[in-house]
Amino acid sequence: MKKNPETFLSKHPSHLEQVAIKELVTVMSEALQKGFIYGGIRGTTLVLHFKHPALVQEFALKKEEILSQMRLVYQEKQLRKKIVFTQIQAEHEYVPRPVLKPRELPFEERAKGEFENCVGDAKLSSLIEDIRNTIKNNANGESRDDS
Repeated sequence: MKKNPETFLSKHPSHLEQVAIKELVTVMSEALQKGFIYGGIRGTTLVLHFKHPALVQEFALKKEEILSQMRLVYQEKQLRKKIVFTQIQAEHEYVPRPVLKPRELPFEERAKGEFENCVGDAKLSSLIEDIRNTIKNNANGESRDDS
């Protein structure tokens, strides 16, 4: 299956293009600027990638206002020498969250493993003894060696 070249950024933006894109992004609202990841050229379209779909939607709602401000910056800073495009498009880019760190318990464990095992069944009794030993080990700060 062949990939359509129009669906991917045609090239990695050059340094001049990156600088121009950053200057154009400064006209957007603070929320859009914070959610902006990167931009690039796909064919003749400037594609702006955002962290969240809501930001893409906000861009779409304010597109005309943003475009008019971008046109002014484009002319004032003579960005035509750095980047040329005919259309602008916003897309959502998935950004994975960092791996969550194990959190500390918000309470102090009070169980000591001191309880009576009154179960008559041998299988259940051994399971309860395993639980008791685990609780005692946790209370003493030891780790389990089952793994």
